Amino acid sequence: ERLSGPLLDRFQILHYPPRKSPAREVRVAEVREKVLRVQAWQRERGRNLSNRRLSGADLWAQVSPTVREIGFTSQALSERRRLAALRVARSIADLDLRDEIRLEDFNEAMPWAVDNFSRLHQWQMDLRH
Repeated sequence: ERLSGPLLDRFQILHYPPRKSPAREVRVAEVREKVLRVQAWQRERGRNLSNRRLSGADLWAQVSPTVREIGFTSQALSERRRLAALRVARSIADLDLRDEIRLEDFNEAMPWAVDNFSRLHQWQMDLRH
């Protein structure tokens, strides 16, 4: 228990797969092709660092002005969790080949980078009581 919080804070994404997953075929070659296309697009824009190596300031500079104004969540988040959400949102925007991180990217990133961690924390608290 003492390690779980600090250890989990190092992860950017947490996913709970459905108990019974729908039959879906994922072709490794297609995933690889998409990753290579995104990496080439990033290099064209002079982004040689992976998203996990970008600083918070670098990431916030890529957020749309509207999102910067209103913020992307009303939840109280640790700085690590906020940075994780930014990085996941940056990756989602990259997959769409967009320079700017939009509110939709945060909406898609939140379950992966924040909500599932909150669910795990609540589950741990329930076990203690």
